[in-house]
Amino acid sequence: MILYAPPEWDFDDSGLDDGLVIGRAREPELMGFHPNVTLIQVPLDGEVQTPEATLAGQQQAEPGLQSALRDYRLLQLDYDEVGAQEVPGVMRSAAHTTEEGVPVTLHQWVARRSGVEVSMTVTFPTALLPDWINISWMMRSALEWKETAS
Repeated sequence: MILYAPPEWDFDDSGLDDGLVIGRAREPELMGFHPNVTLIQVPLDGEVQTPEATLAGQQQAEPGLQSALRDYRLLQLDYDEVGAQEVPGVMRSAAHTTEEGVPVTLHQWVARRSGVEVSMTVTFPTALLPDWINISWMMRSALEWKETAS
């Protein structure tokens, strides 16, 4: 995967061998929160790669999100295309409150292709939704799937 993000962000790719990359704005925005993006890639190990299977998996994840995230509210969970190649997948929009009391919104896209599941989650202060909705959708649209040689 190739992820395009704002140039003023720092990235931690120390988890790359485990399929994890985290990006974070260098400067905090509203209430000291640093907008961030998390990209996770995991092997499917034979799991079904259809959009329906992806949606079902994300629906099963909802109880865990509700218990893990303070004031969690699901706003949307439905089919969407992911990345520049418009891979069929799922989009989640949800809101929660950080441990520091900052209301945040997350936009998450999940898709399955070529034996892997990829999720990209962009999190930002909810009060900045008018600005961040376009940024998160641009990041989603610019995400590129790169096939690896077997």
